[in-house]
Amino acid sequence: MLTTFQILTALALLFWPMMWIGSVMMFGGPGATDNPNTVYSTVALLLYPCVLFLLYGLMGWPLFFIPSKYLIIIGIPLNLLLVYASYGSLVSNTLRGISNSGYSVVEQNVYYSGKLIPDALAESFSIFDNEPSYRSSQYARDAERVYYHGQPLPEADATSFKLLFADNDDYWADKNQVFITPHLLI
Repeated sequence: MLTTFQILTALALLFWPMMWIGSVMMFGGPGATDNPNTVYSTVALLLYPCVLFLLYGLMGWPLFFIPSKYLIIIGIPLNLLLVYASYGSLVSNTLRGISNSGYSVVEQNVYYSGKLIPDALAESFSIFDNEPSYRSSQYARDAERVYYHGQPLPEADATSFKLLFADNDDYWADKNQVFITPHLLI
């Protein structure tokens, strides 16, 4: 019985690297990195070796020639380290309510894809998200600046910045100049 369980465990552990590589696919859809169910279920799925190692430790079984105490001392921290290195920031941002893709305002701070925008003014921050396509939501503004992908466009006037053509979100303008995503045109 133990030998059968050891063989099944070895196969499950050999399958783990493919699960780890394939886990990236779970975040391929729009908004997937911001869906708590997707983030938490992916991390939980990748932690199944910890459950196996704990089971071996509780039962006192060796995994072939590896004593159960080594599975707990080495295997669990190694599995946790690999999963944290891969998805730690996704989990941390999700727990704090920070968007992992796009803009978010949390506790008077503005973030773009989980990274703090240091000088952005949270109280006046707004996203151009009602425009024709997803690319428009890459633009945002506060009372002083316009942002593209979280970076300020220093030459843009925040109060007059707008989409130039309703059916084409490549062209933007303020009172002084025209912008083509994301560069100054004129």
